[in-house]
Amino acid sequence: MSSEADTRANYIDPALKAAHWQPGNIIREHYFTDGRKLAGGVRGRRCFVDYLLHKDNRYLAVVEAKKESEHPTKGLQQAIDYAKKLLVRFVYSSNGKQTYEFDLETGKGDYIEFYPTPQELENRYTGVNSDPGQQLRNVPFHLESAMQPRYYQELAVHAATDAIGKGKLRVLLTLATETRKTYIAFQIVHKLFQSRWNKESPGTRRPRILFLADRNILADQAINTFNPYEKDIIKINGEEVRKRGGIVPTNAHIFFAIYQAIAERENIEGYYKAYLSDFFDLVMIDECHRGSANETGSWRAILDCSGQIKPDEVVTEEVAQILKCNSLRESDAEFLIAVGKTDEAEEYLLKRADQLDGNHYGSLLSLAQSMESENRPLAASLLYRSLLVSILARGYTRAYPHGIRHLKKLDKLAADIADWKGFNIHEAFKEQIKEAHGRKRSFWSKYEVKK
Repeated sequence: MSSEADTRANYIDPALKAAHWQPGNIIREHYFTDGRKLAGGVRGRRCFVDYLLHKDNRYLAVVEAKKESEHPTKGLQQAIDYAKKLLVRFVYSSNGKQTYEFDLETGKGDYIEFYPTPQELENRYTGVNSDPGQQLRNVPFHLESAMQPRYYQELAVHAATDAIGKGKLRVLLTLATETRKTYIAFQIVHKLFQSRWNKESPGTRRPRILFLADRNILADQAINTFNPYEKDIIKINGEEVRKRGGIVPTNAHIFFAIYQAIAERENIEGYYKAYLSDFFDLVMIDECHRGSANETGSWRAILDCSGQIKPDEVVTEEVAQILKCNSLRESDAEFLIAVGKTDEAEEYLLKRADQLDGNHYGSLLSLAQSMESENRPLAASLLYRSLLVSILARGYTRAYPHGIRHLKKLDKLAADIADWKGFNIHEAFKEQIKEAHGRKRSFWSKYEVKK
């Protein structure tokens, strides 16, 4: 009986070659995650696609191989889910005898006889990028040793440089904790430097960039990340200005500062006022939600002086887009909490509670703790429930202590919930999990003892 490997070798490879796909435009068995971190220190299944087709530094299509004996669309939804992660529009699924094409943009699919050529497929993305944006994409990432960017880092960098290439004046990147946002910022700056982008006349000179943080430790960490450009870096602070006889530094390309060092203080004029409003080509703000997400934010005056569009407009637009989307993304909920939209975050989670996946342990636990600290016991309970059900369903005994803590937390939170808004009350939920998992005596015995 033929296998998936036979389908790849005997059908898909020859068909791609006939469509003029070169080896340099095909990534085979592309693993792009390490698997989610689960309770107990284990990892879930790694995400990978059989083929990833690309051209000009843009992913164009995912190809899924099936056994000849299987229907060509078997497992299509998983391939679509992976394509969404990789921001790929087209998915192909083939058993060798039949090939099915699905377009994520239109939501429609059909059987095809031949694969499109690289140029034909790229033409379908026409209008997605501008010439300057494509030039920025073509600048290689700055890589040290064998370390490669994660797929989400690569996509974030390209999304930002595409927007800059189109002339957009504001870009907001929303990423989860520990996704190395400073590394992403460095790669964006690297591409801008290598292409000699600037807002006046791209290609004529390197840009002048202001990197703002709200704590010295964050600014210093960023400076370390930007070390490959150490000769182009300077930090704006009182010591540096005093060394220059009261003159702010201008002989650099990357300027690091914390707000407290350059803002107006008692008896001290703000250093930022010494720069012309068009001096900086780009202002990058680390953790922007902490100091600049509202009208009275700490960095407002600096941004206004730099001629930037007000950041609350960016946040308002992003919140509206998040609430419009019916599907749940933990990073969107984290963003709403981070910018102080706690009511919206609670509403977002309650309306999408049926989509909570307890296997996403790290992100859901963080959200549960945030909702609890914001005195939103119902939203917190639904998140803890999802985590608990996942632990019990997997029957992984090393994770039972986590599950016991979650159940005890639910016992405590239940007393603070007056309106369950149509969700099962705590006692009914406990009866459900006891009915489904009552035989897991090692869990229940420890819960009763610890209770």
